Amino acid sequence: MSNKSDGHAKNTIDRLEKDVFPWLGKSAITDIEAPDILAVLRRIEQRGANELAHTAKRVIGQVFRYAIATGRAIRNPVPDLQGALSPVIVRHHAAITEPVQIGALLRACEGYTGNFVTRCALRLSFMVMLRPGEIRRAEWSEIGIERAKWRIPASKMKMRDEHIIPLSRQALAIFAEIRPLTGTGQFVFPSVRSLSRPMSENTINGALRHWVTPARK
Repeated sequence: MSNKSDGHAKNTIDRLEKDVFPWLGKSAITDIEAPDILAVLRRIEQRGANELAHTAKRVIGQVFRYAIATGRAIRNPVPDLQGALSPVIVRHHAAITEPVQIGALLRACEGYTGNFVTRCALRLSFMVMLRPGEIRRAEWSEIGIERAKWRIPASKMKMRDEHIIPLSRQALAIFAEIRPLTGTGQFVFPSVRSLSRPMSENTINGALRHWVTPARK
């Protein structure tokens, strides 16, 4: 993975440790056959993570190709699983294109009365146009209040260069509002269970689904 970012490599290893290593990690690579791999992928499929199962299949194939190239294996069984997994169904999400609908969405976001940290994350997301995953992992060390810039390391963005986001006065006001609550920790939007972890990846999406989106209809 020398051509991948550190963040991508870490995410890949984390997934392998969770979904693959517990079942295949103790076996010699020369002893692993297609049915063994399929059993692992089926476990992922059964919890509804079809796309992740395909990703795991691809990564396992990459591991076997590397093993063959370095003399640790002589055959890659992953191609034998062609067609064994359910196909990934691409779902196109509805987009808001009408100015009136956009205004209603923003008003609903401003009117969110749930968790304060979640509310701040929601409001900020419309100002910086980042994915929820990037919002929730914001760290105070990245926020330059005086220079009005948010500098996200390349490893977080799967890029080779850091990502610099100019901060409007409205965005700066949100950081100022939440800083007394979370400013002594690492994350701007920490988990409700632990200040040492970022907000759950489903928190912002959940708030949009259950509160903001119905309110704009």
